[in-house]
Amino acid sequence: MLLLFYQSPAQENLLFKTYSFAQGLNSYNIFKTRQDAFGFIWVATQDGLFRFNGKSFEVLKSNIGSENSTMGNVLSDLEIGNDNKVYTADYYYGIDVIDAVTWHVDYIGSAGSAAYKLPNYWIEKVYVDKELNLWLGGKGFIAFKRKADKAFMVLDNLPGLSESINVNFIKQVSANMVAIGVLNYGILFYNTSNLQQSHFIKLHDDVFTGMTVNDIYQNGDTAFAITNTAIFKGIMTDNKWHTVIKYTPTTLQKLLTTSVVHDKRNGLWIGTNAGIVYFNTLTQQSVAYKADKKRSNWLKDNYINHLMIDNQDNLWISTFNLLQMVSLKTNQFRSYSGDLAGSDYMEHIYSLVPKNKTAIFCTGTDGLYTTNLETGSTKRIAGSTTLGLIHHIEKIEENCWLVSADKGMFAYDPLTGQLSMERLIQKFPEWKECSNNYFNTAYRNGDTWYWASEEREGLVKWDKQSHTLIKFKAGTSRNGGLTENHIRNIKTDRQGFLWVLSDATLSKFNMQKDSVEEVLYIKNNKNAPNASLYFDMYDDGSILWFASYGAGLCGYSKKDKDWRFINEQNGLCNNSVYSILPENDSVFWVSTNMGLSRVNHFTKLCSNYFYEDGLQDNSFDEKGGLVFEDKLLFGGINGFTAVDLKKQQKLNDDFPVFIHYVEYYANNKKFSIRKLKWDKIYLPNGTNSIEVFLSALTFSENHKIKFSYKIEGIHKDYIETGNSNSIILNALDYGEYRISIGYRKPNGVYISDALQITIYIQPKWYQRWWFRLLVFLVSAGIIYAFYRYRLAQIKKQHAIRKNIATDLHDDLGSTLNSVKVFTNLAISGIKQEESLQQAKENLQEATMGLRDMIWVLDDALDTVDDLVNRLKQYAIPVADASKMEAAIKADSKVNYRHLTKEEKRNLFLICKEAINNSIKYADASQIDVAITASGKKIQIVVSDNGKGFNADEVTKGYGLKNMQYRAGQIKYKVVLKSAPGKGTQINILPQ
Repeated sequence: MLLLFYQSPAQENLLFKTYSFAQGLNSYNIFKTRQDAFGFIWVATQDGLFRFNGKSFEVLKSNIGSENSTMGNVLSDLEIGNDNKVYTADYYYGIDVIDAVTWHVDYIGSAGSAAYKLPNYWIEKVYVDKELNLWLGGKGFIAFKRKADKAFMVLDNLPGLSESINVNFIKQVSANMVAIGVLNYGILFYNTSNLQQSHFIKLHDDVFTGMTVNDIYQNGDTAFAITNTAIFKGIMTDNKWHTVIKYTPTTLQKLLTTSVVHDKRNGLWIGTNAGIVYFNTLTQQSVAYKADKKRSNWLKDNYINHLMIDNQDNLWISTFNLLQMVSLKTNQFRSYSGDLAGSDYMEHIYSLVPKNKTAIFCTGTDGLYTTNLETGSTKRIAGSTTLGLIHHIEKIEENCWLVSADKGMFAYDPLTGQLSMERLIQKFPEWKECSNNYFNTAYRNGDTWYWASEEREGLVKWDKQSHTLIKFKAGTSRNGGLTENHIRNIKTDRQGFLWVLSDATLSKFNMQKDSVEEVLYIKNNKNAPNASLYFDMYDDGSILWFASYGAGLCGYSKKDKDWRFINEQNGLCNNSVYSILPENDSVFWVSTNMGLSRVNHFTKLCSNYFYEDGLQDNSFDEKGGLVFEDKLLFGGINGFTAVDLKKQQKLNDDFPVFIHYVEYYANNKKFSIRKLKWDKIYLPNGTNSIEVFLSALTFSENHKIKFSYKIEGIHKDYIETGNSNSIILNALDYGEYRISIGYRKPNGVYISDALQITIYIQPKWYQRWWFRLLVFLVSAGIIYAFYRYRLAQIKKQHAIRKNIATDLHDDLGSTLNSVKVFTNLAISGIKQEESLQQAKENLQEATMGLRDMIWVLDDALDTVDDLVNRLKQYAIPVADASKMEAAIKADSKVNYRHLTKEEKRNLFLICKEAINNSIKYADASQIDVAITASGKKIQIVVSDNGKGFNADEVTKGYGLKNMQYRAGQIKYKVVLKSAPGKGTQINILPQ
């Protein structure tokens, strides 16, 4: 709720930003805020002390595992001296004194020196004057001391006060005077030079008409004191308070006041138990701001603990539930969502059309609305919700507007509120053929309208006087030169041509000839962006600017007949652009999928604005742009936003940036350094991860700051840090890293090398030169040893190849020689059939032997699994031919064990020999080969269910001796087991 008696430019369209748990301020009950000399905001809460850097909150509290911590967590008061020390009233522990730069903490209290001599450490108020005298309001006492002193001067009773001392406030009221308000007693005035009391105002004195002063704010030579019903402006003369004027605004009556601050425009902001009161001391008019949790970007809590205005003209509001901030600078944005009391909420606005001098029509997904731009009141037109999405409304006559909706075309009478398709056809019968269509926009040229269809019906020309309706449609005999029928928008240029904006083309339509004279399109290739879906056009005189979905702003030069682009690379907030509205000859505003951009289309400089700046939402829609008086209106999700061109919003471009914190990990431990001025820092050896934290101390526009960095010798271009405002460096080696940091200001200007920091990571002992020499020598020795080993391996492989060559010579040579003999016999006619059969068998054996040798030499087939596959390829066909079954398998644990070429060759040949013997002599029906693990090697069992024999009585033949010989070559052994009628088993085991 807003009670408005007077509204100065500073108070229009206030935008309240909220900081609470979601933003990292993990505490309720915000007691107080203060700003230090560097620009950081300090926040005293019931759960620690927070410092805000514009982006995030850092916390200093008790028991957080840091060498710097407060004594307790409930910090009821906060003050910052001009010595850059932060003083906090730490509940019943005393005072924490924190260095604002390093966060080193000293204590005046239970954890400090006993020399301070305080009655107790239950401190509720703390203040540091300009001479660095420290003033305390404790439980039942007042204490003060000079900076150099150890002991406090203590007042634990006051003349005429029967109850315990309860300090209400401690404030400076002049250059050398401090006022101490004591509840139910009055105000004590002390000289800051000699720490002597100079003046006393009793509670019931006429100075403040017998009312209790709750707070005082000094503003130059004057001060303002507030009570629950009045404001007193006073000056200190001869060390005494003299009231200049008393104000009694009606908005302040029957309220409990808590805090007061003075802004730059003669305004007082007063915190109460029922919201905030603004009072202008020049006009004596006031505004009362009440909390409304349903209203976006508004005051959320009525009980105000404290108010503070920072050096950027932001008002900080400390409440029981959260912290809020509102910029007191001119805000040229006003959002309309229908969230005011008595209004209808707008979900999604599609287009905006003027109704009269103060109101507009808004077409949306859930109906047709009217919005009063002065009051903000929004009302949905009765009956419009049943029509589906409302695409457009066009004024035809004073009491006849054409409404285009999903369900067709309707006539609307603002006087009666009637929406009727029948009335439209009755008044304009020519619309009957298109009454069930919908159109997204229209352009009026005298008594003729051109309507754009989104249903692929092309362009419709309607002559009101002649009652004719002509349709220009691509692919028909009356196409007017159109290339597409799905039209996104129609706009005129400065020469009077109507541009038809479609999905892929831009057609220049001559309304005198009803034909297209030129068609533009962008060739999407590596030299041009992927442009399509054109929603708007603006003619700046020499360039036609088109809003595209995906390519940003596409500019076509009328003279040069070429294209130029403004997109995210130039600083545009998003490449999906909907509306283009001009501010002046060189600047236009565009709405996008992610905010608004103010674009200088000559310099391509972009200033971006988002929901945080006061927009109704970040997402806008296709035809939601409207120039209305001195305002630019943009519609989309959750309503629309008005940009007031009469209010030139000055961006805060003068703010400090810092590296405020460096965190690093060394040898699995976390360390941190807090400074604000950095040159070169030395980090210990073992440091492998560093995070550099950055801050830009602008609070109303911090969301627009984009940091980037580059490391000398590593990066050629700057790399954006993202939303975290930190630089993370991982997997670091020792050495020097020179980091340059830049950032983009809210106005789009990029500042390079704004900050620099050099980080040197010291080497470990094994990274020294002598260790490197030692490593070189050892490496050389290892390489030589490897060379010797490799040479031995080559010799070994040579021996293997030699053995294989011998086998090939002996086996293959003898086999081929036999083939030769049998072939000659067949040629000579001696036992011809028998000789040819024998030659065939010998050739098959030679082929199989050659394949075996090739398999042995293949390095890719050196596992047990490959041995199993090879045995299957050999054994199964041979067994089938002998009407036997062969089963070959290996335990899953050994499938991927590696075999040397010697093992591979000899184990295969042993198994092959054993299988051959079973087939030839065993008279068996089943052969089994099982491979299992035996330590780091394998064992193979080849068995059959044949007739068997007495192994002790049989003389060892050549085959068994050959198997044992091959096994011995690879340090294996062959064990034969057999008995008559029980089959035969050959075990191949590691020695």
